[in-house]
Amino acid sequence: MNHTARILLLEDDQELRQTLVDVLELEGYFVVAVDRGEQAVAAAHGEAFDLIVADVRMEGMDGIDALRQMRADLPDSRAMVISGYSSEADSIRAIQAGVEDYLKKPFSAKQFLDAVRRLLMLHNQAQERRQVE
Repeated sequence: MNHTARILLLEDDQELRQTLVDVLELEGYFVVAVDRGEQAVAAAHGEAFDLIVADVRMEGMDGIDALRQMRADLPDSRAMVISGYSSEADSIRAIQAGVEDYLKKPFSAKQFLDAVRRLLMLHNQAQERRQVE
């Protein structure tokens, strides 16, 4: 089944958020972009997403806590974290929340898209296996 990949982007930096939306939309992806963890959790209640991309540190609920809460509604979604701050504690929390990729800021558009494509490929392979079973 071929469909446009749906991506939920959680990033509190307005300029970076818009840049990432532009990069993703140029590749043909459907993107919902929010700037707060609570907004991401609310978006996950009503829509299906193939991939969640979340910043770690932000006001209110951080990206990892938001991912943890979204897992109930989106158990099959792939998850990637982007962060300017990399701590061992955040890395452990990300792994426990089911994050499959962790990009440290700054990163290039190519690095970002390579990670997005890889995670979407894994998502599609898992969906195809489920259809066969």
